[in-house]
Amino acid sequence: KSICKVIEMYENLLANPGGYRQVPPPGICAEYAYMLLQPETMDIFTKNATSSQRSSFENSIYGSSPFEKAVKLFEKEMELYPESAQFVLPILKRVKSK
Repeated sequence: KSICKVIEMYENLLANPGGYRQVPPPGICAEYAYMLLQPETMDIFTKNATSSQRSSFENSIYGSSPFEKAVKLFEKEMELYPESAQFVLPILKRVKSK
């Protein structure tokens, strides 16, 4: 159930970013994207998420499929924090080639 709470936290950070720039903090998009690509993450989420958590996940502006969302989140991380590209781009290339 903790995975469900973590996903809910990430979705909240993405939907309601705070701060002066109103964007997620550095690394959040990439961390969440990587987490979504782990097979056990979605298995656990699917089996244990509440209806509220499912709704938050499915209604995200980044898409509803884990793969689609992960790709968009990696791209968003590089858009918001260009210096992250040296770390994120190799991962994104591997993800897209599968």
